[in-house]
Amino acid sequence: MKRRYHKSKLVKVLKSAGLYVAKLEPQIDVTATQLELLDSLLDELSKGKITYTEKSAAGTDKLQVNPLLANIQKLQGQITSSYKALGLNFNAKADNLKESTEQKSEDPLKAFLEQ
Repeated sequence: MKRRYHKSKLVKVLKSAGLYVAKLEPQIDVTATQLELLDSLLDELSKGKITYTEKSAAGTDKLQVNPLLANIQKLQGQITSSYKALGLNFNAKADNLKESTEQKSEDPLKAFLEQ
């Protein structure tokens, strides 16, 4: 269900940016699936803890980081690559972003997130 939401949001953003073409549908599907998986991992992480205590072989307590964090970080990198493949590049320099924000009355990131 979330995948359809992410797909429609991506299509809307691409169309508003003038980047949408039908041949991007497979990449849009992949990106929507990655976003759905990220939502699931974040939901799962919110139910647990970021760190947990594990007994070592010697019987001492050892603090471990939740393995979901590594998976989330890896998936975020894949999503960034998928955005780039769709023509959505968020690596603008701060100076350029400031200039474009001054020219427009609203923040472009805020406008994107509200779509």
